[in-house]
Amino acid sequence: MMLPIHDVVANAKTKKYKASLVDGTLTVPLAEIADDNMLILKNKELEFNILLIRKEGEFKALQMMCTHEGVPVTLSGETMHCSAHGSRFDFDGNVLQEPALKPLIQYEVSLNNNSILINTTKSK
Repeated sequence: MMLPIHDVVANAKTKKYKASLVDGTLTVPLAEIADDNMLILKNKELEFNILLIRKEGEFKALQMMCTHEGVPVTLSGETMHCSAHGSRFDFDGNVLQEPALKPLIQYEVSLNNNSILINTTKSK
């Protein structure tokens, strides 16, 4: 049973995964997120981590960078938080608390066999 996005809570145990990046596309085995609703994706070629979220059988990929001044955001309970100036975002990327005015960058996600593909060159 999938939890609604507002019931998904991040914590210090949110799994991290070093995803491969080829031609701007991150590839994540579907099995890596099988038991969780969130996965933090890392790759040394990316300036910021990406939060992969599974909600009701669909996937969303959000860049973990505050849109206010380009500072990394961290997971904090049911939100993402920017420690620089206090902006908060929900797990859809929407601004909950300013000073950020724009939502988090969301990347195109697709499935191919047993892999999740995240196109880091195309944002929604």
